[in-house]
Amino acid sequence: MNKADLAVVLEKHVLWLRCATGGTRADLSWADLTGVDLTGVDLSWADLSWADLTEANMTEANMTEANMTGANMTGANLTGANLTGANLTKANLYKANLYKANLYKANLYKANLYGRTPLFADTKRRYVLYVINANVRFYVAGCRCFTKEEALAHWGMQGRSQPEYVAAIERYEQQFEGGDADGDDNA
Repeated sequence: MNKADLAVVLEKHVLWLRCATGGTRADLSWADLTGVDLTGVDLSWADLSWADLTEANMTEANMTEANMTGANMTGANLTGANLTGANLTKANLYKANLYKANLYKANLYKANLYGRTPLFADTKRRYVLYVINANVRFYVAGCRCFTKEEALAHWGMQGRSQPEYVAAIERYEQQFEGGDADGDDNA
């Protein structure tokens, strides 16, 4: 998509958000937006499903409730972006910069985040609990990496109790024991 066409889509989307005449919801599904600068742009409720946003700059962008299913955001800059309630199912966020991004209630089902499988988004601490390498299973939150036993001991401790982390690990472990650690029912 060229810059002129993108500018028109974004302009109409702003009108749509304001319920103004001539406004239409942004439909950027399947669009090639490689390297585009969307700094500070309001794309809340936009359809970005399966869009190619490789190396895009989305710093401080508002993507509240946006549909980003399957979007390729490899190497994208999402610093400070608002992704509240965004659907990131199967999105590729490999090497994406998520520093201070708000992922509150974002759907990260089967999203690729550096090869990590997200289990729980801790919006209060702005951490995402991941599992790395399904066969060995290391759990990561922030800059800490734990085995299952270490994670349960660390987050289940009195005074440091984080039951949502423990519950997410236990759910994942149950899936793993059931032979469905990657969530793929089509084995």
